[in-house]
Amino acid sequence: FWEPVEEVLLGTANVFLQSLAYSLDFADEICIVDYKIKR
Repeated sequence: FWEPVEEVLLGTANVFLQSLAYSLDFADEICIVDYKIKR
């Protein structure tokens, strides 16, 4: 049984890209949390 993958919007986030402009290290892992700050 296989279903084709479809896109699902989980939410939105603001990501500040200033560290990229200054060539600083940037971890591209972003934790998804709920409104109570729980994973």
